[in-house]
Amino acid sequence: MNERTQYFLAEHVAPWLVRGLAGTIRIQLVGEEHLERARGENGRVLMACLHGRMFIPVWVHGSEGVTTLVSQSRDGEVVARLVHKLGHKTVRGSSHRGAFEGLREMIKVGKESTIAMMVDGPRGPREEPKMGTIALARLTGLPIVPLLGSAKSHWEFGSWDRFQLPKPFSRGIVGYGEGLIVPRSAKGEEAMEEYRVELQHRLLALKDRIDRVASGEEIA
Repeated sequence: MNERTQYFLAEHVAPWLVRGLAGTIRIQLVGEEHLERARGENGRVLMACLHGRMFIPVWVHGSEGVTTLVSQSRDGEVVARLVHKLGHKTVRGSSHRGAFEGLREMIKVGKESTIAMMVDGPRGPREEPKMGTIALARLTGLPIVPLLGSAKSHWEFGSWDRFQLPKPFSRGIVGYGEGLIVPRSAKGEEAMEEYRVELQHRLLALKDRIDRVASGEEIA
C-alpha cells in the first residue's frame, strides 16, 4: 500500500472505524483518583502510555485537547493523522528523529495543556520507557501519570508492541497509576535512570492490575 493510500485511510476511514468500535465497548475507569490528584491546581499532567495499550486511552481522552508526541516516521504520520481526527493535537519527534525539536515544542505545550507520550516507542524495546519522558517531566514540572488500556476480549497483533485491539462489545478498562514527579534536582544519568525504572515499574504493575480487572479476577 502506497503512502497516499495509507494517509487517506488514516484520515477518512480509520476514524469512523475507531468510533464505531469504541462506541460498543463498556469502558470502566480504574484509579481515576490518581489522575485527579496529579492534576492539582493547574490541571495539567504528562500522561505516559505504552504503545500496545493506547487504543482505549486515546479514545477516552480524545475530547480533552491533549497534545501527543508522535514519531516523525512514516508510521508516525499515519498515527498523527488518525489521532488528530480523534481530537488530539500532535507534536512530531521521537528518540530517533527530531528528538530535540520535539522535546522543545512539548515543553512549550506543557505550560498550557496536558501532554501525552507513548513512552516505549517508536521502535521499542516493548514496555521500556525512554529517557525523554523523564527529561520532559523534569523540565516541565508536570507529574507523570501512568495510563493504560485493557479489554477482556481482544485481538493481540504480532507487532513489536503486541498491540491490543478490543473486540466489539467487550469490557474495556482505562487505568491510571500514581503520579510520579521528577524534581529539577534529578540531574545526571544515574539519577534520571532511577526515575525511568520507577516509571517502568508503575506501568507494569498497572498493566497487571487492569488486566485482572478486565478479566474479572479483581474488583476495582
